[in-house]
Amino acid sequence: MGNFKISKMPHVVFHLPHDGDEFPAELTSSLCVSRTEFLYYHEKMRDKGVREFIPPDLPCDVVEFNVGRLLCDVERLVDGSEVMDKYGMGFCYERAYDGKKIKNLSNELLQNTLKYYCVHHERLNDIARAHPEGILIFDLHSFRQEIIVKENIVSGRPIPDICLGYDEKYCPAPFVETAKRCFALSGFSVYENYPFSGSLVPGAVLNGQVTTPCLSLMVEVNRDVYLDGNKPVDGVIKQIQKTIRLIIDGLSTTIFNTK
Repeated sequence: MGNFKISKMPHVVFHLPHDGDEFPAELTSSLCVSRTEFLYYHEKMRDKGVREFIPPDLPCDVVEFNVGRLLCDVERLVDGSEVMDKYGMGFCYERAYDGKKIKNLSNELLQNTLKYYCVHHERLNDIARAHPEGILIFDLHSFRQEIIVKENIVSGRPIPDICLGYDEKYCPAPFVETAKRCFALSGFSVYENYPFSGSLVPGAVLNGQVTTPCLSLMVEVNRDVYLDGNKPVDGVIKQIQKTIRLIIDGLSTTIFNTK
């Protein structure tokens, strides 16, 4: 279990890795599908509009990755242990969720993609260094049911409105229960680590370069819940914002005892 003996509330960070819509030429030159088809997959697989989940007027850092995830996915591992590599969906996608080949991979492309990846992760490391008192990361995502890898779906188990992903080392049980309860009280169905699991932790924390305590929770929202087609449902967006605020308020009493 991580070290959560902190005398005051940690610095809040919202991480938005998958809603970028920039397409650098040095990365798109590898496409082997038409731009129209690429943009179709981009819209299917992006975390559309998750920035709207962030409560207004909340002191925080917002770390967005502006490049489209099909060109560079900053939440995939690059050390050879990434489980999605076998589907062609590692940090540098070769295939889309349905197996369609979208890019021709080369060493040059991998190196160019890695540059964007590393710059983004260094931003997260810099925030961890700047806040030795502790950081609280909300790793914000959304999903369509159709893009979930079939092996991750349990027969007979419904897909929830909200998936809370975490690693026990960086998210103690009382905080998970607080988050789960807050979403449930707001009317959402909630599962832990299903159909997705885990949550981002800065590399500098993982490898011990910094001793900053880190609490990280992934919030995956089913797109059917907050989008009507491609149009955001304002009432649901506001309810998610309110719920995240409640979770932060609950943190102060369940973990850090600052109230």
